[in-house]
Amino acid sequence: MYSSPFLESIRYILRSKHYSIQTEKAYLLWIKRFIIFNQKRHPRNMGEEEVSNYLTYLAVDRKVTSSTKNLALCSIVFMYKHVFKKELTLLSNTVRAKDRMTLLPQVLIEPLKAQINKVEDIHRKDLAEGEGKTSLPSGLSRKYPKAITEFKWQYLFPSTVRCQHPTDGYFCRHHLHWSSLSKALKTAVVKTDIRKHVTAHTFGTLSRLSYY
Repeated sequence: MYSSPFLESIRYILRSKHYSIQTEKAYLLWIKRFIIFNQKRHPRNMGEEEVSNYLTYLAVDRKVTSSTKNLALCSIVFMYKHVFKKELTLLSNTVRAKDRMTLLPQVLIEPLKAQINKVEDIHRKDLAEGEGKTSLPSGLSRKYPKAITEFKWQYLFPSTVRCQHPTDGYFCRHHLHWSSLSKALKTAVVKTDIRKHVTAHTFGTLSRLSYY
């Protein structure tokens, strides 16, 4: 997919700040859509009016969810803040970094402990094979070279295979693909009497072992 020098400059900033690959892709996509919506005008020549019009378009014409609208807003706010050193004061006040908390049922404590032990066994075998690296945000492995093989940075639900890091090139064990969770969740919901639409966003989840 073609990417302009301007978008590549934003990609560089995202990576220098160690944003995840998923966030990088999402931010660049929404920034590109914002530019296209405004007839490909350069963002430096636009401001809060154009951003507000775009968000209204997403909500009214496209009927996107609140989470999608917030993602688009976060992407655009990031661009103006870190590229143009400009705060979108009327909009950035809708943007808040929030801790996500969830209940942990007592019945899940022992299964989670068992899963941690399972991951530790996998990690120990990986290390014995000269591997044991986890997937860290771009560039972080160079900043913290020891973290890449530390157990506390491993994923609680690691992938069954190792793959090449998309930007840093080393081979590592990433987390399970989101589709695996979706399939397992769908199967679990079918076994219950829940009638409502349920997605992974219904739950506040923690992914890194260091959170426990």
